[in-house]
Amino acid sequence: DDGARRKFHARIAAGDMATRFGKARQRYLFTLDNIALSCGSALLEPTNGSQAPTISLTWTSGKKKVTGGVVRAIPADQGGGARWPRSASMACSLTISAKSRFEPRPSTITLRIEGAKAVRRKLVGTLDLAIHASAEHETSTKVTIPLEHGAGSITVALTAGMLKKSTLGDDLASE
Repeated sequence: DDGARRKFHARIAAGDMATRFGKARQRYLFTLDNIALSCGSALLEPTNGSQAPTISLTWTSGKKKVTGGVVRAIPADQGGGARWPRSASMACSLTISAKSRFEPRPSTITLRIEGAKAVRRKLVGTLDLAIHASAEHETSTKVTIPLEHGAGSITVALTAGMLKKSTLGDDLASE
């Protein structure tokens, strides 16, 4: 609509948005909370029978890389899968196309499993961050991300908020 388009162009003129190759860019902070892995019990079966395998989480988008930490798998008799107690945050720019929409901003969540019998050691899921951003307000959405090869899924609470100019540096990572 015309009102939103006028606000958009006013923000560019005010210097709230950077431009690159004639396209406006806006900085956002994306945060993953309540990160949980759901998968078959065979994938996380321990090699030695007593020590639960460890699972590390890495989240990347473009050149940005955030480590979500390493957790132990939850035993199958307690529900299975894995849960990360810490949140992971990433600041990145979204490019706005001529139609005042965000261009896709793909991100990848990679899980590496150590100490399990299964041959598959790496699980990968992809998430387009642009879909979850709003030019008007902060958003929070529960998202289920399927893993490649039908290995399971990752469920997260994804929060996306616009950053004001020079609020945070480019290298914001998980705390």
